[in-house]
Amino acid sequence: MVQRYFWLAYLILITLAAALSANMATSYIGAKLSTPSVQEPAPNHTTAAPPTPVAPVDYAVIAKRNIFNAKPPGDTPAPPPTPPPPEPAEIQETELQLKLVGTVAGGDNQAFAIIEDLKQRGAQMVYRIGDAVQTALLVEIQVKCVVLDEGGRYESLCFPQQDATEEGAAAKPSSSALPPPPQAGEDGIVRIDNATWRVSRETIEQFSNIGMLSTQARITPYMVQGQPQGFRLTRLKADSVLQKIGLRNGDVLQKVNGISVTSPEDTLKAYQQLQQGGTLRLEILRSNRPTTLTYEIQ
Repeated sequence: MVQRYFWLAYLILITLAAALSANMATSYIGAKLSTPSVQEPAPNHTTAAPPTPVAPVDYAVIAKRNIFNAKPPGDTPAPPPTPPPPEPAEIQETELQLKLVGTVAGGDNQAFAIIEDLKQRGAQMVYRIGDAVQTALLVEIQVKCVVLDEGGRYESLCFPQQDATEEGAAAKPSSSALPPPPQAGEDGIVRIDNATWRVSRETIEQFSNIGMLSTQARITPYMVQGQPQGFRLTRLKADSVLQKIGLRNGDVLQKVNGISVTSPEDTLKAYQQLQQGGTLRLEILRSNRPTTLTYEIQ
């Protein structure tokens, strides 16, 4: 009886030992499979070479050679150079039926000329550089002349010269032994006070000829903050008509009989009205102060 139970206990112990051994084997194999194998790097016996220095980039050469085509050349060719102004020997007097009435010299945007078209019964127009005058083109405005381009041929149009007899009579001294009164003057000009003169009709008509006035003084546009505010008189000649009627160097002519003279068209209108009426008033700016000069026309 005891021997039979002994073999039964012995069998149970063998079974437990086998189960324990199987469990231990399973755990060992699972641990081996879950652990990654680490391979040691192979020894490298080669010595690393020092880094090669990199030269700096020359951006000036890139911009000069334009390798990225950053500034492609324009498709349109460069405009031809402006031809030089004509030589005085190449300019001849024009044969067109024109008469130069007045000029105002200055920059290309400020200069203008008043030209009378004799073919249209004395019609006067204001012209600037680039305007067409009959069959010619106005290319230059000077103080006493303008230059016209007549089909590639340069021609000049100047102020009419005064008659030699009139110049001699004006230059002839008075034969009177007694000097004239202090308030009286030649050329029909009589000074009444500091701002009033009595002027003959013949003298006042000279104002309608801007060309004559431009020979006695330099007339340039007067600009204030880019806007025309009249015309400045400079380089007045001694004993000229302008000086005898009280005008001075630096005076700015702004109005004639209430008409503003800030543009060539206003100037032409004002000078055309000088022959009308019995009183002429010039509103000027002298030393930044407004002044009115009055002339009684006889």
